[in-house]
Amino acid sequence: MPLPNRPYLNVPSISPDYFRQSNRNPLPPQTGRNAYMYPSDLFTGSGADGRDMYMQIEFVQYKKRSVFGAPFLSPMGGVTLPIPKKINDQQAVVWEAVSGNATAAAIEAAKAGFNMGQSIAGTPGAAVGALGYGLTAGGAYAALAAGGEPAAVLGAELGVAPNPFLTMLFRSGQFKEHTFSWTFTPHNEAESVNLVDIIQYFKFNMLPRKGLGGLLLEYPNIAIPRLYPNNFFTYRFKPCAVASLNVDYSGAGQPSFFENGAPTVINLTMHLKEIELWMQEDFGAFL
Repeated sequence: MPLPNRPYLNVPSISPDYFRQSNRNPLPPQTGRNAYMYPSDLFTGSGADGRDMYMQIEFVQYKKRSVFGAPFLSPMGGVTLPIPKKINDQQAVVWEAVSGNATAAAIEAAKAGFNMGQSIAGTPGAAVGALGYGLTAGGAYAALAAGGEPAAVLGAELGVAPNPFLTMLFRSGQFKEHTFSWTFTPHNEAESVNLVDIIQYFKFNMLPRKGLGGLLLEYPNIAIPRLYPNNFFTYRFKPCAVASLNVDYSGAGQPSFFENGAPTVINLTMHLKEIELWMQEDFGAFL
């Protein structure tokens, strides 16, 4: 059946801040074009106010007038489904362990050897010997750090390995990814037809459009998932690209169909990749 639209689906554009905000008090669902829902009684189930937790996936045309400008989001409709089997929020950033400069490391090794030589000599007059000891240590480090079979043999013989002087460098954030899965068991032909529409609608939005007679490909529509009726205690989403959609028509373990040919059980899995990075500014309460 057509899915209730939200009021913001009827405006020419959506503020880029809207998907960063918690949704504690959603408005009652309304009907509209290109809006679908499964099952048909999703809003009349159990719960104190007649609504269980559910997810709405809205699709927008996502365009930026400039590289650093805010995106322009044109609503294209959406789908409301029961809460997925798993909702898991994972945030990650990229740190990389890198080795310090080999020359600087050799100098540090020589200095350390020099200091050790002084300590061994015990007298200022042994400075020349200490310097020689330091240069020998620096040379040994350089030989070990050169790598290859000779360095490996030398390290095994001495029972030592070169200190790589590792340090951690921050590289970037990572785009979050989400995988949602549902198992649908339509109870009648109307629900089976509705599932066909929803699956086709997902495929339509995730695919590119031809531009300039097929010479170019226009970007697919972008998905914005939201958890309802309250995402304050869970998590929020940035706009997402639909990376993959898997539809298993043998969800019961083997193919099973109604008399009209509609599958009795369908497993649907959708993989989303966010297209914007999360920043500290998205958690303004802590700034």
